[in-house]
Amino acid sequence: MVVATRLLMGLIVALVYSTTSAQPKDWPSKPIRVVVPSPPGGPPDLIIRMLQPKMNLGQPLVIENRGGAGGIVGTAFVAKQPPDGYTWLFTTASHVNTPPFNENVPFDPVKDFSHVTLAAQNFGQALIVPASSSYRSVKDLIDAARQNPGKLNYGSAGIGTASHIPAELMKSMAGVDIVGVQYKGVAEVMTDVMTGRMDLFFVGTQIAAQQAHAGRVRVLALTGAKR
Repeated sequence: MVVATRLLMGLIVALVYSTTSAQPKDWPSKPIRVVVPSPPGGPPDLIIRMLQPKMNLGQPLVIENRGGAGGIVGTAFVAKQPPDGYTWLFTTASHVNTPPFNENVPFDPVKDFSHVTLAAQNFGQALIVPASSSYRSVKDLIDAARQNPGKLNYGSAGIGTASHIPAELMKSMAGVDIVGVQYKGVAEVMTDVMTGRMDLFFVGTQIAAQQAHAGRVRVLALTGAKR
């Protein structure tokens, strides 16, 4: 199954943004706050906590999770902070994906932020279902959705996120009615998928592989040009 490979591969990346301007020579002279616009346990949260011990800036990095609305809550908070280099936003491609899907977003994803660096890249999304699910293939899933319109649910980390876009694209391409349920972050959706409370979810391949090997979920397909 190939779902908008070029689009997703180009958008699903982890980025570091900050409100930095020209830095004084004594920067940093106090702790730096790193805002992750999603709840603990999601991909950006895990990545920044892995990087945190390796970023020797002479001052501690204080990680703060501000999840909600597909990253809008935390991002809007950072946009309002002084541009002094002491508030960073560690986010994903949802930074630019989310605004077009939501009205009245209180920030400009380009003008209100200075891009610092690319920290990691996601090589696609995996379509997963609970390990206990009867669906063994994408065909099984689509057939069930056609026979039971509006009865299946997919989870997403918010409108415009990497879990929302491929699910809606799949629905459109297959012509099926699957109800989207929005969560604050990836970790919450994964919990419901693993316990069988959510029918399907598009999630990063790294997380999907970990839980699939543990026998908690089943992978039906990947978004990508190659296996």
